[in-house]
Amino acid sequence: MTGMFAEDNHEEGGVTDMDGRYSRREIFANETLRYGGGHFSITDATFNGSRTFEFIGAARNTIIFMQAFGLLPTPRPQVPEVNPNAPTIKTASFTTPLKGTFVIK
Repeated sequence: MTGMFAEDNHEEGGVTDMDGRYSRREIFANETLRYGGGHFSITDATFNGSRTFEFIGAARNTIIFMQAFGLLPTPRPQVPEVNPNAPTIKTASFTTPLKGTFVIK
């Protein structure tokens, strides 16, 4: 067996690397679980609170591959809510003077 062995641990609010992890009776609370595609075994684990999954390396590449073929959904970017009554302000900088006729009809 290679990697880390843990027993009866309580992990809370941090980042836990799953690759090479072998454990029994661990409690994970509000943890980020980081996985890169390696072997792991967690037996009789308890997960409390929120969980974030971080995929790196080969695991990340597998997610991207599956999304490319429609086997996993591609997350949609969150679009901020737009207030239709708020003004739209854009700033432009010019290196030379802007000359001409400008009309809005």
